[in-house]
Amino acid sequence: MVREEVGDKYFCILVDEARDISKREQMAIILRFVNNHGILTERFFAIKSVSDTTSLNLKNEISNVLVHHNLQVKKIRGQGYDGASNMRGAWNGLQALFLNDCPYAYYVHCFAHRLQLTLVSAAKDVNVIWEFFSHLDNIINIVTSSTKRIAELHAAQRNEIEYMLAIGECDSGSGANQIGNLQRAGTTRWSSHYDSVKSLIGKYAATCKVFEVLSDHSPNGRAKAEVRGIYRNMASFEFVFILHLMHKILRTTDTLCQILQRKSQDILTAITFVSTTKTILQDLRECGWEEFLNEVKVFCSRNEIDVPDLNCPYKIGRCRQQITVEHHYHFDVFNAAIDFILTELNTRFNESSVELLSLSTTLDPKNLFDSFNSDDICKLAIKFYPEDFTEQDIVTLEYELVHYKLDVMKNLKVSTLVELCQQLTESGRSKVYVMLTRLIHLVLTLPVSTATTERAFSAMKHVKTSLRNKMEDDFLEDCLTLYIERDLTKDIDSIDQVFPVGAEQAIDYTAEDLEIAIKRQFDVVLDTIGAPETEKIGINLLRKGGLYMTLQGEAASLADRFSQPLFSPPVAITEFFPDDDRPRSPARFPPSPFLSTPSPLLFARPLRQPALAALSSRPLRPTSPFPPPSLFLIELGFSFLSTVAAPPPSVLVLAPVSPCSPLAVRPESMLATRHLP
Repeated sequence: MVREEVGDKYFCILVDEARDISKREQMAIILRFVNNHGILTERFFAIKSVSDTTSLNLKNEISNVLVHHNLQVKKIRGQGYDGASNMRGAWNGLQALFLNDCPYAYYVHCFAHRLQLTLVSAAKDVNVIWEFFSHLDNIINIVTSSTKRIAELHAAQRNEIEYMLAIGECDSGSGANQIGNLQRAGTTRWSSHYDSVKSLIGKYAATCKVFEVLSDHSPNGRAKAEVRGIYRNMASFEFVFILHLMHKILRTTDTLCQILQRKSQDILTAITFVSTTKTILQDLRECGWEEFLNEVKVFCSRNEIDVPDLNCPYKIGRCRQQITVEHHYHFDVFNAAIDFILTELNTRFNESSVELLSLSTTLDPKNLFDSFNSDDICKLAIKFYPEDFTEQDIVTLEYELVHYKLDVMKNLKVSTLVELCQQLTESGRSKVYVMLTRLIHLVLTLPVSTATTERAFSAMKHVKTSLRNKMEDDFLEDCLTLYIERDLTKDIDSIDQVFPVGAEQAIDYTAEDLEIAIKRQFDVVLDTIGAPETEKIGINLLRKGGLYMTLQGEAASLADRFSQPLFSPPVAITEFFPDDDRPRSPARFPPSPFLSTPSPLLFARPLRQPALAALSSRPLRPTSPFPPPSLFLIELGFSFLSTVAAPPPSVLVLAPVSPCSPLAVRPESMLATRHLP
């Protein structure tokens, strides 16, 4: 599906690695390209397990995937990775190896990763910030170290919210005044520093209540001394001052972080937002001191924290400095922290020195195309994309730019390069300005961040779980494709057929649709997903006297949850294994009071083509009917569901099926309009 959408277009590869639940190193490949509608798109393409993460091995694996799908390496026009040495190495890194094969596959270090490195560097190299985050970690460790303390934190928050609502200090509404926990900062988790700081500011009073209780009720003197020392530091003006300073800085950078993670973000807009972030921080340094200091004082007054006399000499230990307290906090803390962040941003985001990106800014339509420069646009095509533009193409581009200046620049109202590309396609001008459109596509292909690969790994945690940890690469890739690129599955015709045995419609795997399904009445639920939401449907149906079929691991988990064993009487249904087409007998289990009637259990692992062919060649029928309510353990039960009862049952199917390897079962045994991740 993704391969068809890419076609023969230029594309960019985004690559990252992560470890799955079975301790395998998985490499995710994302393709970034402009589709036929002029829309910038990032699609999940493949995931491969790699035992060796050296640059040469990664390059070979990526090349094999591209060759397998008939994608040419010479069509690559961008590479997006993190800053690891095996990725960004100038001589032997992955980007250098691809540049040897395709000199126009320009590498861009992930912007979001660079921003995270900036914040981590500040947390390590600025003394006052490092001390602050050390104290913050101690606070979080103390509060979250036991469920009892977390319960005390929640109770304190609840009392505080009730009091604030009673005196009218806060408003009520959907999603407002939520009770939560303190968040821990991580060096590799984007936005985690901001989330940690924000959580403590919102729960500061409740956290203080917890420390007050612990100070009086700790089990021994050592624990009391530790708690009181941390609490004393937490209730100091210096800690509160830096807490608010980091909140102010990180709130600004977090806005940038969220923008950089958008799928359709172009690199010119990303550079613009980096520049505006620097401007906001510079304005805060030059003009924001008085307002910031007042915010800190108000917070201290509300939480009964002593504010020192800012005009007194600043004292460290036994030595008095020749500066005042206000001078110390203003210049040695406030200005120093902002200056370090700005320096790091200027160092890590130095795209103005990269000629490719500086020339690309001439295509940026913001501020009524004020950056437009015909000579620079032609220079961009000649110098950086000579293989994509012949001499005749450059001449054509020059004439197109003359008409473009009189037509597009006066008639189209757009602010980003993504919008410009889309409107050129929608208005039909892309067929008029062919060379310019091609150049815009090439610039849009340049990567911004690897956020899409991170989302793929997040999806992998939902698909490949501890109960489904034996999934191989091909099956995992197919399931992830359906899970991530759900919009592509809407046009799959091979499974949009309903067998007239009474099968009801399948539903989209969303919370709203699942809630609708729970209210409907089905005779049978066949669930090969095993998520909490789908289990809720099955359990609800069991209570109504229906049939619930789910996975082996999930059913065992349900039995553990209800503290009941499972039961299976002898049945004449066979089981096909992936590596062996010989029929096997189902497992037997002792009786269980969990179900009011005996329940047959059938184990069937995911079937490969030989087993599916054997399954489709002959019907499989039980020796006795399945008495509801019954709980089944089954992976693929389509071929014999029609024998469950007469008249034909109403069946809800929730099953992930690979569109690349469609089921080889007979068409009349298909019981759903769609198989869903």
